[in-house]
Amino acid sequence: MRWFITVGAFGVLLLVTGLTWDLVAHARDSHLAAEERVLSLDNPSHVVIGLGILAAVTGFLGTAWEILTKQAGRTEARLTGLAVLVGLALAAGVGGVLAVTGPHEHDHAVDEPAVMEEQMSSAAALAVDRSRLPGDEAIALATLSWSRSGAVGHLEHDGHGDPYDGPPPEAPLSAQESTELDAQLAAAAAVAEDLRNTEAAAAAGYVQSATEVPGVGSHWTRWSLVDYEFDPARPSQLLFHETKRDEPAQLAGFSYWVRSTTEPEGFAGPNDHWHQHVGLCFENGWLRRENLPSRADCAGDWINGSDLWMLHAWVVAGAENEWGVFAEVNPALCPDPRGLPDLLTCDPGGV
Repeated sequence: MRWFITVGAFGVLLLVTGLTWDLVAHARDSHLAAEERVLSLDNPSHVVIGLGILAAVTGFLGTAWEILTKQAGRTEARLTGLAVLVGLALAAGVGGVLAVTGPHEHDHAVDEPAVMEEQMSSAAALAVDRSRLPGDEAIALATLSWSRSGAVGHLEHDGHGDPYDGPPPEAPLSAQESTELDAQLAAAAAVAEDLRNTEAAAAAGYVQSATEVPGVGSHWTRWSLVDYEFDPARPSQLLFHETKRDEPAQLAGFSYWVRSTTEPEGFAGPNDHWHQHVGLCFENGWLRRENLPSRADCAGDWINGSDLWMLHAWVVAGAENEWGVFAEVNPALCPDPRGLPDLLTCDPGGV
């Protein structure tokens, strides 16, 4: 009987450990539910939960069997009870494993998985060329494209005034906000040191997704990071600038592009003003047009954008922005306007 009690107690310990492990993992990464493959070792906490259920059921049913058969005092009863209890233990264990490894209901920022699967398997999604992108990034772009299919409700650039008018106003910070902001900016700057050139960016999974915009630079996107919550050390986009035509582009700043129904909290304090781009059309991962009202107007991956927010942060040491760390535009990235058409200068026109 002691053996069965020990097995049962060990099973309870395993069950509690597995559940705690799973809860902590999901608390740290709200997107884990959408990414995890529960039937593989990618999710070991579910395996621990299943083993815990199996051991706990076996131990407690075995203990009950020992008590009952000792009271009966007959070998036949002992053997019959053993067969029944083993069968119940196996059934309960298998059922528990299937329960923790089967479909889970989690909150998602996108449509329900069944709808997503149906959309993603459509001929339109499969026919889009994404050959420039690594496999996982191509899947991330396709998923992002089909996560919100309705027409765009508004088509104008949603920001805080004209970004080329000058430095945005900045509100004073409390001592606590200042300390938190310094730590966040330091974390971002540390990551930037490893992404100084386009070769390092490509090695980290970023792919150029747009041409250079005056005062902003060219966006390099890691599509698999777009749908994550804000993290100063994990930008979904990098901003590169070609200082001279015959010199390689250098990292100028970060661009955070995250999903949220309202303007994200982002960095500490009130000065990180986010903006939106809507109706985006990407062909082979390259931005071709923007402000397109519906998917029918795009031959590639159309992104609604109504629930996506963007923030430029000039965190690269030696490339500081005199207009402020969170200004949409960096005047140091504006070309000499002499002899250039307005489209290629930083004259007011929008980002």
